[in-house]
Amino acid sequence: AVLVLSEELEELFDISDRLHVMAKGQISPSVDRADATMERIGEWMSGLWHAQVQAHLAQSQALAAQTLDENPA
Repeated sequence: AVLVLSEELEELFDISDRLHVMAKGQISPSVDRADATMERIGEWMSGLWHAQVQAHLAQSQALAAQTLDENPA
């Protein structure tokens, strides 16, 4: 394994299998290179993955609550 730290996105896209972003003292979720876009990584460089993670969590919690309402114990 090799860890490469760089701001050169084109280079990172050329040499990486998976990408993480460090922003605001936090590390983003891992993303496969094939699923990454320059726009997504750019957003993550601003720390915006937090909003995506929170939105996913809220959606999961709402689905779980709906399932419990439809199928009470």
